[in-house]
Amino acid sequence: MDTLKAKRIMSDILYRHISKSPDDLHFLCSWIAEHPAGQIWCCTGPVGAGKTSMVKQFIRQFGANPEVNSPTYSLWHQYPMKNGHVCHHLDLYRLQSLEEFIELDIFESLEKEDVCFIEWPELIETYLEQELIPFSIIQIEEGPSQREFRILKGITI
Repeated sequence: MDTLKAKRIMSDILYRHISKSPDDLHFLCSWIAEHPAGQIWCCTGPVGAGKTSMVKQFIRQFGANPEVNSPTYSLWHQYPMKNGHVCHHLDLYRLQSLEEFIELDIFESLEKEDVCFIEWPELIETYLEQELIPFSIIQIEEGPSQREFRILKGITI
C-alpha cells in the first residue's frame, strides 16, 4: 500500500453526511461553503457514486449561474461564484498521465480564493503541493440512491 493511501486510511473523518437523494446534498454543500476559500476538494468514489451531482449542487447553491455540465470530456469547467471568485471543477478520469495534466496548466489559473473540486484525483495527488481535502462517496446498501459522503482531515503532500 502506498503512503498516500495509508495516510488516508488513518485520517480522521472531519464530516460525514448520509444522502438519501441528490436533492438533500444542500446540507453537505453548505458545510463545504463554510470552509475557507482556496481549498482543493479531492472527490473519490466509483463511477456513478455522486461526485458530479455533489459539485453540481454546490455550484447551484453558491454559483452566479446555475447551469452546470459535467467536465468528463472537457476535463475542466470554471463557474463564477456569487462571492466574485471561481469554482473549478475537474474530472480527470480520462487522463492517462501526469504529463497530460501538467500540459493543461490548470493550477496556473487558480486564484488563492477559488474553490476547486477534483474528481478522480489519484493521478495528480503527488504533484499538488498544497493541502488536499480527501472526500469519498460510498453507496449504502439500504437503498440505491443512498450515499455516505465522508470528508477526511486534509493531507499535505
